[in-house]
Order: sequence, then structure tokens, then C-alpha cells
Amino acid sequence: VVCGHCGNTFLWMELRFNTLAKCPHCKKISSVGSALPRRRCCAYVTIGMICIFIGVGLTVGTQDFSRRFHATYVSWA
Repeated sequence: VVCGHCGNTFLWMELRFNTLAKCPHCKKISSVGSALPRRRCCAYVTIGMICIFIGVGLTVGTQDFSRRFHATYVSWA
């Protein structure tokens, strides 16, 4: 396995291919295999989209209220 941080090569014997390996040189953790980073990326994109939809829904849902009470802009921030 090649460390993603320091670039040194080290041996990693693990039966599962979706694990994290600790580099013996720099002591940082690198992912082994392509499934783990892909799964993590999908999870972050999904959480980001949910947050965007919540933000847009909150903005659209309180649009009329914020026109009357300008302090709503502060609560959005």
C-alpha cells in the first residue's frame, strides 16, 4: 500500500478491502481500496443535498414572514 500522506510504501495484510491502514512511517491513516472513499463521498453529497433542501425550504417557507419582521434574516444566518 502507498501512503496517501507521505508517499512511502508499506505492507498491509487485511482480508477486507474496504479498510483504513495506518502508515508505520508517518502514523497517519490512509484508505485501502476504492469502495470506502466512494461510499464516504456519496454520504457527504447526500448530507449536503439534504442541508441545501432544508435551507431552501426554510427560506421559501418563511419568505412572507421575513418581509414583515426583518429580524428573521438574522435568524437565517
